[in-house]
Amino acid sequence: SIPIVDVSALKSPSASAEELDKVAQSIRQAASQVGFMYVKNHGISQELIDRVFQAADNFFALPLDVKMELDVAKSPFFRGYHRIGAETTHGKKDRKEGYDIGRELGPDHALVKANVPLHGPNVWPDEAIAPNFRSVSEAFFEELCALGTVLMEGMALSLGLDRHYFAQFMTEPCCFLRYLSYPAPPEVQDDSFGAG
Repeated sequence: SIPIVDVSALKSPSASAEELDKVAQSIRQAASQVGFMYVKNHGISQELIDRVFQAADNFFALPLDVKMELDVAKSPFFRGYHRIGAETTHGKKDRKEGYDIGRELGPDHALVKANVPLHGPNVWPDEAIAPNFRSVSEAFFEELCALGTVLMEGMALSLGLDRHYFAQFMTEPCCFLRYLSYPAPPEVQDDSFGAG
């Protein structure tokens, strides 16, 4: 089974060395024995999570022609919508649609000017057709990036390193958030399946 790691000690400024060691050992065991973990007490509110799911559901319910205006193929930064079957896994069409969001970087950002792959602005649906999609997505994205920093601190501790060891490598992280929707399979079986 996938272990559940309580990361509350990593988020607490008053956590004891013993509490930090306990979470570090849990992360080490999960990473080395299983390769995956769930985290709990991560600090992202259930209210925000619910709003994200609602915003994503509302977006995916839009007509295909509206979503295709935001086709990921139009973005040099790999941002936007990808339709069902646009991606393949093991040579088979993937029965999912998705929406990719990254760090919002404007044209004057050094990484954008240097044409570093995957760094640039996002594409967003108009507020009139997808109310709150952008604001909710940006809020969630920021919370996830902050959690990522906390988890990297836990990883550092789990390796016996200084808690902030990885911070030097995370000054300009390349982070992505991907919303996915898996429609019901077709009544007539085809050669596709849904994979993440």
